[in-house]
Amino acid sequence: MRFDNKYFDQLFNPKSIAVIGASTHTDKVGYALLKNLLDGGFTGKIYPVNPNTNSILGLKAYSSVEQINNNVDLAIIAVDAVRVPDILNQAYKKGIKTFIIITAGFKESTSIGAKVLEEKLVEVVYAYELFVIGPNCLGVINTQPTINMNATFARVAPKKGNIAFVSQSGAIGIHALEYAARQDIGFSKFVTIGNKTAINENDLLNYLIDDEETKVILLYLESFSDGIRFKEIIQSKNQQQLKPIIILKSGRTESGIKAALSHTGALTGEDNIVSQFLDDCGVLRVDSIEELFTTALLIANQPKPKGNKLLVLTNAGGLGIMAMDATKDTSLVAIKLMKPEQDILQKELPNAASTANPVDILGDAGAERYSHTLKTLLDINSFDLLLMICTPQFMTNRAQILNSILDLVAKARKNQITLAAVFPSINEELFTIFDAYDLPNYEFPEQAINAFSNYVRFANYKFEDALVQNTKLINRKYNHLKKLFDKAKHHNQEYLNEVESYSILKEYGVTLAPHYVTKHIGEAISLADKIGYPVVAKIIVKGVLHKFDQGGVILNINTKTELIEAYNRLHESFNSKRVEGVLIQSQIKKGIEFIIGSKFHEGFGHFIMFGLGGTYVEILKDIKLAMSPLTKVKAYELIESIRAKEIMEGYRGIKPINKEALVNLLLKVSNIVNDFPEIESLDLNPVFALENDAIVADARIILKKEVTKK
Repeated sequence: MRFDNKYFDQLFNPKSIAVIGASTHTDKVGYALLKNLLDGGFTGKIYPVNPNTNSILGLKAYSSVEQINNNVDLAIIAVDAVRVPDILNQAYKKGIKTFIIITAGFKESTSIGAKVLEEKLVEVVYAYELFVIGPNCLGVINTQPTINMNATFARVAPKKGNIAFVSQSGAIGIHALEYAARQDIGFSKFVTIGNKTAINENDLLNYLIDDEETKVILLYLESFSDGIRFKEIIQSKNQQQLKPIIILKSGRTESGIKAALSHTGALTGEDNIVSQFLDDCGVLRVDSIEELFTTALLIANQPKPKGNKLLVLTNAGGLGIMAMDATKDTSLVAIKLMKPEQDILQKELPNAASTANPVDILGDAGAERYSHTLKTLLDINSFDLLLMICTPQFMTNRAQILNSILDLVAKARKNQITLAAVFPSINEELFTIFDAYDLPNYEFPEQAINAFSNYVRFANYKFEDALVQNTKLINRKYNHLKKLFDKAKHHNQEYLNEVESYSILKEYGVTLAPHYVTKHIGEAISLADKIGYPVVAKIIVKGVLHKFDQGGVILNINTKTELIEAYNRLHESFNSKRVEGVLIQSQIKKGIEFIIGSKFHEGFGHFIMFGLGGTYVEILKDIKLAMSPLTKVKAYELIESIRAKEIMEGYRGIKPINKEALVNLLLKVSNIVNDFPEIESLDLNPVFALENDAIVADARIILKKEVTKK
């Protein structure tokens, strides 16, 4: 179901709320919901619904929602799960279509009857086309002063801010509220979506991208409702990255049966695919709640970095060194000031001060020394990011120091320098100053460096390139190729064999190692003479996919005698009734071995994989992913992203390879999997990259399970 903005307006800006299940018992959720609405100063009408009392917290209570004489924009339900479907029926008859269902005990529960309750709930919601947040959720908050709605049972209410937070988990939502309160971080909107029966993260993302009160969107998700729609929303509404989106996605460990049929399936993994999907969407993925908020604090309050050059100003050498160490394995570059620049700084600093990077102005630095040094650094202006550290020595008046640099903070913003501070253990006075000047402050330098690194990563996303679809190739014999997939479906095949896979690649103009298939030893000898030694002999047999592991591939055949021996050995090793033939193929001796593949993800579509190939591919695991369809720009980025990229430029007698040939092959693979949705995964391994071409020496195509069913 898709809902227009009037329902979101009723959710976030209701003029009246019915709390169904409101309670007089202080240990009940229904009591907490009502009290939070009152304590938060909700500006609309509140109607408690409880048949067992006349009033709750000074408000008239109603025996049922139908007894309320006025219009109700939003109903919050906190009753036993078994009663929820009937409550929805009653509320719908009253004219209510927007709900927050706090109640748990539906599909997330293992209790008896939960599945039946879920089915009843879904039936009612979809029959009446109800706008429902939840069930099994914490609630919703809108901090705008004209509303002041805290419709949750959390014990902490957030202050007003410009960060929206959407969480699939109520428990994570509570933790986030508590953490944000301790760090003085405010929210514009706060929503927990629970079981996502009607409204999911995509619906809220679509709304929040346009929300004027929200500058940054944070998501905590355990699962994606519809990855394709997620991408489409960002593609259509956020192409210029006007609103940063940061996500904490749980479930990083592998579960279930490993996709071992193909190298690509085994190498990619669910979490790698999720990370690449988010990367290609231009969405920042972080690893913890702390990182979610430390990153958001910087992005919501500071200009986008122009580059990655970092400078640290500190009154404490140790913390400055820790900041430098934290840049390891990030894209940040800790610049070193030039000698003329250091000389300018040194004129006003004690001899013991350090003027390289970090710029250490010593622990006895007061407001004058700190502000003068900062002014000089801003005049030098040879960096993109500046971290200001100030530890609380006995003689250090940090409020005085902070006040002395506020004009310089404004100057830095004007010059588009991204600023952050590490003033540990600050009091309420300093909190207020940092907040008023949109200057992010962190307890530890590692937090600030990590936030800087994430912001630079976000600033460097080539967002448009990642989402522009590539033009399909032309002049292919689609109908001819489609017959291969139809045949596979008819015969209940799990995969296409090497010969069938080659026939598809050939129609797309892929360069293949010269090869022939034969069922006779005499013909094999003639074919080997035609190809030229050395050759490879491969068995073609039903039910054997990874032939090399089972002795179905014999390399380095250099003579007729060796070929006869290899041919006979292959037939002896496998049941001759199952053998469909022997493939005689030229053995490529030159070039660098790569793997190119594709893996289908149910939620996100196909991903293209590139990396070092050969028999050690699963040991080396030097592979990278990109969403399909690829663009040429993205294909180039993909081949440049592996750890061993330098080998492509030539190494120990190996000549530089033709990168353009690899790029073209990647684009062809992208087109194949987009043209034929029957494909689950595709492996080309090895691909021999040479000076003038990229030659495929082995191929297999795995089919989706639904395709193989009769």
